[in-house]
Amino acid sequence: MLGVRASDNLRHAEIVLLVEGSDDKTSLTALLTHASAKVREALESGTLALEALEGATNLSYKASLVRQALCLVHAFLDCDEAGKQGFERARIQGVITDGEINWSLCDGMAESEIEDLYDPEVYEQLLQNVYRVSIKIPEFRTSKKWSSRMAASFRRQGKLWDDRVEAEVKTKLAGLVAASPQRALLPAKKPAFDGLVRTLETRLRELSSGRR
Repeated sequence: MLGVRASDNLRHAEIVLLVEGSDDKTSLTALLTHASAKVREALESGTLALEALEGATNLSYKASLVRQALCLVHAFLDCDEAGKQGFERARIQGVITDGEINWSLCDGMAESEIEDLYDPEVYEQLLQNVYRVSIKIPEFRTSKKWSSRMAASFRRQGKLWDDRVEAEVKTKLAGLVAASPQRALLPAKKPAFDGLVRTLETRLRELSSGRR
């Protein structure tokens, strides 16, 4: 009725990538820009936009908003219980499909988060300088997901790990990743991110060819 496409409500985006938090948005924007010229062009033109869910439980709501705006939806979620439950609710409600999501999967880990993909050398000094916490301890070298390993490492060294500290550390870590995306990913755990890049490139090609 207004003479504009509904997708104008999302800064002219044609595809919206939903990520769990604002820190994930910060780091993934830098990582994707560095990894793929095609994705970088889509981000710079506004064809592709990233949107933070602020928690996997909001996936159904945000995905439905994206669809109402006539945009394509895609998601990149932590492969943990919260992420899986959020996706299953959204899938059952019909607002996202298996083909519209990638996970932060890591071999040998039952649960994993985006932070598990990052090279600890990128943030080791930050933790030591700001929190006086070392990650060169057995508690950090387990197969548990990153936040569980961090909680155990902090507790082992007499430090508090709660929602405030976790949010603060994630924000600082995202800043480090954004500053050095070329060295931020751990090679052994990079396949999950590479899969996201390939999927986004494919969806952008489909979009340019008229397939939605």
